[in-house]
Amino acid sequence: MAEGVVPSQSDYNADVSFGGMDAVDIGAGDDSNDIFTDGSAIRGFHVGSAGNVKVTTALGTTLIFEGCLAGLLYPYGCVKVFATGTTASSIIGVF
Repeated sequence: MAEGVVPSQSDYNADVSFGGMDAVDIGAGDDSNDIFTDGSAIRGFHVGSAGNVKVTTALGTTLIFEGCLAGLLYPYGCVKVFATGTTASSIIGVF
């Protein structure tokens, strides 16, 4: 990929260097629980059914990714996926 070019979602899906070593079914859990108890972050998340995904990023920012499409891998490090504010389902965390 050329320097300074913003990659598209298909670039991440095809790039095996982004691939994780494992995955975990994170769904959208209790709003008070992190994905991992040790504070580790996932490298990205896969959305099985389209909708919004509310997360806390690895750097501590809480936001809602609106309009996430089903079947895509979103390459954002997250420590939490919220139940409240998340309408997508079948969410898998990649790490």
